[in-house]
Amino acid sequence: MFNSDPHWLKNVITEDETWVYGYDPETKRQTSQCLEPGEPRFKKARMFKSKLKYLLITFFDVKGLNCRDLIETANNYSDFLKTIITGDETWCFLFDPQTKEQSLEWHTPSSPRKKKVRLDKSKGKVRLVVFFDYQGLVYYEFIKEGVTINKQAFKEILVRLRDAIRRKINQLFKSKQWEFLHDNAPTHRAIIVQDYLTKHSVSVLPHPPYSPDIAPCDFFFIPKLKMTLKGRRFSSSSEVIENATVDL
Repeated sequence: MFNSDPHWLKNVITEDETWVYGYDPETKRQTSQCLEPGEPRFKKARMFKSKLKYLLITFFDVKGLNCRDLIETANNYSDFLKTIITGDETWCFLFDPQTKEQSLEWHTPSSPRKKKVRLDKSKGKVRLVVFFDYQGLVYYEFIKEGVTINKQAFKEILVRLRDAIRRKINQLFKSKQWEFLHDNAPTHRAIIVQDYLTKHSVSVLPHPPYSPDIAPCDFFFIPKLKMTLKGRRFSSSSEVIENATVDL
């Protein structure tokens, strides 16, 4: 059936049931933390699901775009890519060693090779959240040290992002024709975030699994930004922020 009609899945409606608990502990992945070598590990208390629960029954069809649909839409609609706003988070370190490509040197066949000391990233770092479109930067902010980007914090970031879009790309904002693209991180898929995007009629492009090439932040914007910061030593977080802002 799929071979004769590749779009037949779009006509399928499916159903399932699940329990929704008053309290459901986070998964190990959700509670994972980035620790530097030598940092103490926090002991986590074992949590259990609450006794209060409701049975949720849902029916849904297959909507959205897959990889092939994204390509077809881009080919058939010349301005499609101009409507996309994408973003992600990354760490900016006080010191980030240069890549092997950056530290390459020209040598003659007879010249001795220099021994390179192995360098590690510094413990000091600042988190950057950045969003951009085809024209360039739309919104960015640096997160204060010690602040975790959970679902509530990410929702507040989206509030500020919408305000930036309204100010900088007012015509696109009023038309509500812009598409939002981000990865499938648990924070991005949280119900509170999805409700906010739905409330404001923000169309979210699906990020197909195992498709890292559909993440412009990871393969275009962020690597270019980090390349300018690698090999440079900064004395404080404010200095990192200042230099990263100039590069942005």
